[in-house]
Amino acid sequence: MQTRHFFLLSLNLILGILFFSSITVTSLFAQELGEDEQDLSVETVDYQGVFFTNAHDGWIVSAVSNGKGRIFNTTDDGDTWDTQYTHDAPLRNIFCTSSSTCLAVGDKGSALKTTDGGSSWTELQVGSQEDLLGGYLLKGGQTLIVIGEHGVIRRSTNGGETWLNVSPDSSLTFTSIRFANSRNGWITTEGDILLKTTNEGAQWQSKKSETTEKLYDLEFVKSDTFFVVGTSGIIRKTSTGGKQWVSQNSDTEWTLRGVDFTNSKHGVTVGDHGVFLATDDGGLTWEALDTGVDATLRDIQCPEQDFCVIVGDQENIFIFNPSTGEVVGNQAEQDQGENAPEQEEQQQSQDLPDLIVTDAVFLSNASVSFKVKNIGTASSPQTFRVHLEWLLDGGSPVPGYSSSFTLTSAQRQEMLAPQGTILFKYPHVGNTVIGEQRTALTEFFSTRFPAAHARTARITVDSQNSIVESDDLNNDVSLPRPEADFFLENLTFNQSNQSAEVTLKNGGPRADGGQTSQVGVRFQWLKADDIPTGNAFDKRVGTIISPANTAGAPVSKPVGTIPADAVKLRATPLFGDRFLVDPDTANDRQEISRP
Repeated sequence: MQTRHFFLLSLNLILGILFFSSITVTSLFAQELGEDEQDLSVETVDYQGVFFTNAHDGWIVSAVSNGKGRIFNTTDDGDTWDTQYTHDAPLRNIFCTSSSTCLAVGDKGSALKTTDGGSSWTELQVGSQEDLLGGYLLKGGQTLIVIGEHGVIRRSTNGGETWLNVSPDSSLTFTSIRFANSRNGWITTEGDILLKTTNEGAQWQSKKSETTEKLYDLEFVKSDTFFVVGTSGIIRKTSTGGKQWVSQNSDTEWTLRGVDFTNSKHGVTVGDHGVFLATDDGGLTWEALDTGVDATLRDIQCPEQDFCVIVGDQENIFIFNPSTGEVVGNQAEQDQGENAPEQEEQQQSQDLPDLIVTDAVFLSNASVSFKVKNIGTASSPQTFRVHLEWLLDGGSPVPGYSSSFTLTSAQRQEMLAPQGTILFKYPHVGNTVIGEQRTALTEFFSTRFPAAHARTARITVDSQNSIVESDDLNNDVSLPRPEADFFLENLTFNQSNQSAEVTLKNGGPRADGGQTSQVGVRFQWLKADDIPTGNAFDKRVGTIISPANTAGAPVSKPVGTIPADAVKLRATPLFGDRFLVDPDTANDRQEISRP
């Protein structure tokens, strides 16, 4: 499919006294997005939901500051948008089954349906005045389901003429609804449960969500595999139809409000403060992409492999290509006109910030401390990013072991002034941390040590939407991976209970980082020439072997009846492949002769 070039729709509402009872809505394309009778006052438009039936035909629903809602439509890949309909209440979500049939829902029990692509919209009476937050169409639009606040789930099987209340709980707020097929669907809630149906939404059963976070969206990639997102940056995945869940690391604490996947590997989620995350490995890792905005991004829809549309508050629309990673939006392209060369020359003559990383060091508990410093002559950029990654011996990144943290002026007031410094420590160490302390990264160094072939951790700082000094000097720093050095002392054998005991110690600066199940001791009876006599006896320790642990951890294990051909007992340390262990082998093993 050919690569498309998209631009952001930026709706700038013009205050003025117009002789016609309409407000002209302009965009970066200098084209009208429809005319609508309004009071002649400044208004803002927050885009709430988006749906494309293919790469050409799409709709956006919105909430306007004057208490109304609008529906916009495009038929040319999002290049231009027309106002199709204005409603008396804000609209929150839209779902379509085809380019002709769509359902839009919103505040005060609003439900609108079109069967002609939006040329006309019919207002439906669902039997509730509660705010509706989601809707779904089955059987070509004959079966409709709407959900919302205070336990609202209404269902119609005759195209919206009559409705039944099918909600099992009137106390919850239902936030989104999706179906894996024509019969099986799920609803997310702001409580600690999900709802599931296996009969086209006629009945719903409560299922524990296994989280206390509020969930705002879900997306299927297979009939039994789907993702949910919500508050505190939560991303959870099930591959068993909701029986078991796996939490994924989003590296953000902001609320995530929308999620979509183009296939089982490529997905996107968006949320508060301009958060925009993408994955290309099925959610094993999520990369933060810069939007340059601090507004809430509310919804995302990806009708094709290389085409996703993100919408949010303050008239924000972004186009994202998962195949290339390209984001086009507010900050992506601005028409400079004839003044562009002059503006560029002025920028080159300006004083610039110059961000560097200094004083990076691994601490005793395997966390890392480092400083981001501005040695330039101007204030820091509005947005800069700290990127952490593990590297192989050759310098290439270890797949799945990277994480980023973006700091914006809206998130922190302690921005780097000229010659300023921010100190970061991950995880939190002590009680004095200058700058931002983020839970999202606290486990990166202490528990996300990759396999032993990863030798270096690199910390990089760069600007995402401002000009900085481009010398690249000290923009990143690399730290050698700290090593553990497990060794054994005082191996003994107790004939009365046929057990062996030894003391396991760590003489290196690296702890086991919480991976205690991987650390332990292997006991083995040996014949002459060090030939094993049978099975080994492994014992894992249940406590962390801290750095430079001189006391050590006693490890004992029954080792069975002494084999007749055994000549000695050997003990060796056990550690998984996430541990980089000093290879000196000094005291790595202990042996005693057969009693």
